Amino acid sequence: ASAALDLVKTADVTEFTQVGDTIVYTVTVINTGSVTLSDVRVQDPLTGLDEMVGTLTVGESKEFSGEYIVTQDDYDAGSVLNVAFASATSPEGDELATDDTVTVTAADDGCRSGFNFWDTAGVFVGILSLIALVVVSIFLGTGGGLPMK
Repeated sequence: ASAALDLVKTADVTEFTQVGDTIVYTVTVINTGSVTLSDVRVQDPLTGLDEMVGTLTVGESKEFSGEYIVTQDDYDAGSVLNVAFASATSPEGDELATDDTVTVTAADDGCRSGFNFWDTAGVFVGILSLIALVVVSIFLGTGGGLPMK
Protein backbone atom coordinates (compact mmCIF):
# COMPACT_ATOMS: atom_id res chain seq x y z
CA ALA A 1 0.00 0.00 0.00
CA SER A 2 1.36 3.40 -0.94
CA ALA A 3 0.26 6.95 -0.22
CA ALA A 4 0.26 9.52 -3.03
CA LEU A 5 -1.23 12.97 -3.47
CA ASP A 6 -1.61 15.05 -6.62
CA LEU A 7 -2.70 18.65 -7.20
CA VAL A 8 -3.88 20.17 -10.48
CA LYS A 9 -4.24 23.93 -10.85
CA THR A 10 -5.86 25.66 -13.83
CA ALA A 11 -6.93 29.17 -14.81
CA ASP A 12 -10.00 30.11 -16.85
CA VAL A 13 -7.87 32.30 -19.15
CA THR A 14 -4.35 32.17 -20.58
CA GLU A 15 -4.01 35.96 -20.93
CA PHE A 16 -5.28 39.12 -19.29
CA THR A 17 -5.65 42.47 -21.04
CA GLN A 18 -5.87 45.11 -18.32
CA VAL A 19 -5.68 45.97 -14.65
CA GLY A 20 -8.90 44.84 -12.96
CA ASP A 21 -9.37 41.71 -15.08
CA THR A 22 -10.57 38.69 -13.07
CA ILE A 23 -8.77 35.35 -13.26
CA VAL A 24 -10.65 32.33 -11.88
CA TYR A 25 -8.36 29.56 -10.64
CA THR A 26 -9.49 25.98 -10.03
CA VAL A 27 -7.51 23.68 -7.74
CA THR A 28 -8.17 19.93 -7.64
CA VAL A 29 -6.56 17.68 -5.03
CA ILE A 30 -6.54 13.95 -5.81
CA ASN A 31 -5.64 10.86 -3.78
CA THR A 32 -3.61 8.93 -6.37
CA GLY A 33 -2.34 6.34 -3.90
CA SER A 34 -3.77 3.07 -2.62
CA VAL A 35 -4.61 4.17 0.95
CA THR A 36 -6.93 6.74 2.54
CA LEU A 37 -5.25 10.06 3.35
CA SER A 38 -6.07 12.25 6.35
CA ASP A 39 -5.49 15.89 7.33
CA VAL A 40 -5.74 16.89 3.65
CA ARG A 41 -5.29 20.64 3.21
CA VAL A 42 -5.37 22.78 0.06
CA GLN A 43 -3.96 26.32 -0.07
CA ASP A 44 -3.86 28.95 -2.79
CA PRO A 45 -2.36 32.04 -1.15
CA LEU A 46 -2.98 34.34 -4.14
CA THR A 47 -6.75 33.80 -3.96
CA GLY A 48 -6.93 33.39 -0.18
CA LEU A 49 -8.04 29.76 -0.46
CA ASP A 50 -7.23 27.62 2.60
CA GLU A 51 -9.39 24.49 2.84
CA MET A 52 -9.17 21.61 5.31
CA VAL A 53 -10.53 18.69 3.30
CA GLY A 54 -10.16 16.12 6.05
CA THR A 55 -9.88 12.67 4.47
CA LEU A 56 -9.59 11.55 0.85
CA THR A 57 -10.30 7.93 0.02
CA VAL A 58 -8.45 6.12 -2.78
CA GLY A 59 -9.17 7.83 -6.11
CA GLU A 60 -11.24 10.59 -4.49
CA SER A 61 -10.77 14.23 -5.47
CA LYS A 62 -12.01 17.61 -4.23
CA GLU A 63 -12.19 20.76 -6.33
CA PHE A 64 -12.04 24.38 -5.17
CA SER A 65 -11.97 27.68 -7.01
CA GLY A 66 -11.00 31.24 -6.23
CA GLU A 67 -10.77 34.57 -8.01
CA TYR A 68 -7.89 36.99 -8.40
CA ILE A 69 -8.05 40.57 -9.68
CA VAL A 70 -5.09 41.67 -11.86
CA THR A 71 -3.12 44.57 -10.31
CA GLN A 72 -0.95 47.28 -11.87
CA ASP A 73 2.15 45.40 -10.64
CA ASP A 74 0.96 42.25 -12.46
CA TYR A 75 0.33 44.25 -15.63
CA ASP A 76 3.76 45.91 -15.46
CA ALA A 77 5.43 42.52 -14.83
CA GLY A 78 3.58 41.04 -17.80
CA SER A 79 2.21 38.00 -15.96
CA VAL A 80 0.58 36.55 -12.86
CA LEU A 81 2.35 33.54 -11.32
CA ASN A 82 0.13 31.49 -9.01
CA VAL A 83 1.23 28.49 -6.94
CA ALA A 84 -1.17 26.26 -4.98
CA PHE A 85 -0.17 23.74 -2.33
CA ALA A 86 -1.66 20.53 -0.93
CA SER A 87 -0.62 18.41 2.02
CA ALA A 88 -1.86 15.23 3.70
CA THR A 89 -0.91 12.51 6.15
CA SER A 90 -0.62 8.81 5.28
CA PRO A 91 -1.98 6.06 7.59
CA GLU A 92 1.64 5.49 8.72
CA GLY A 93 1.94 9.17 9.74
CA ASP A 94 4.11 10.25 6.80
CA GLU A 95 3.59 13.82 5.59
CA LEU A 96 2.85 14.26 1.89
CA ALA A 97 3.09 17.58 0.05
CA THR A 98 2.73 18.73 -3.53
CA ASP A 99 2.17 21.93 -5.50
CA ASP A 100 1.20 23.14 -8.95
CA THR A 101 1.80 26.42 -10.75
CA VAL A 102 -0.09 28.37 -13.40
CA THR A 103 1.14 31.50 -15.16
CA VAL A 104 -1.31 33.84 -16.89
CA THR A 105 0.42 36.33 -19.18
CA ALA A 106 -0.53 39.83 -20.26
CA ALA A 107 -1.78 40.13 -23.82
CA ASP A 108 0.97 41.79 -25.84
CA ASP A 109 -0.53 45.13 -26.78
CA GLY A 110 2.78 47.00 -26.92
CA CYS A 111 1.59 49.49 -24.30
CA ARG A 112 3.05 48.11 -21.07
CA SER A 113 5.59 50.31 -19.36
CA GLY A 114 9.29 49.70 -19.77
CA PHE A 115 12.08 51.02 -21.98
CA ASN A 116 12.53 49.21 -25.27
CA PHE A 117 15.41 50.26 -27.52
CA TRP A 118 13.70 49.14 -30.72
CA ASP A 119 10.55 51.14 -29.96
CA THR A 120 12.73 54.20 -29.29
CA ALA A 121 14.67 53.63 -32.52
CA GLY A 122 11.39 53.46 -34.44
CA VAL A 123 10.33 56.83 -33.01
CA PHE A 124 13.74 58.30 -33.91
CA VAL A 125 13.48 57.06 -37.52
CA GLY A 126 9.94 58.45 -37.70
CA ILE A 127 11.12 61.89 -36.57
CA LEU A 128 14.00 61.86 -39.09
CA SER A 129 11.56 60.92 -41.86
CA LEU A 130 9.28 63.81 -40.90
CA ILE A 131 12.20 66.28 -40.92
CA ALA A 132 13.30 65.01 -44.35
CA LEU A 133 9.74 65.43 -45.67
CA VAL A 134 9.58 69.03 -44.40
CA VAL A 135 12.97 69.90 -45.95
CA VAL A 136 12.00 68.37 -49.31
CA SER A 137 8.66 70.20 -49.25
CA ILE A 138 10.35 73.54 -48.59
CA PHE A 139 12.94 72.89 -51.30
CA LEU A 140 10.33 71.90 -53.91
CA GLY A 141 7.90 74.61 -52.81
CA THR A 142 10.48 77.32 -53.54
CA GLY A 143 11.39 75.89 -56.90
CA GLY A 144 14.49 74.25 -55.54
CA GLY A 145 16.13 77.59 -54.91
CA LEU A 146 16.76 78.09 -58.64
CA PRO A 147 15.97 81.39 -60.30
CA MET A 148 12.81 81.31 -62.37
CA LYS A 149 13.01 82.35 -66.05
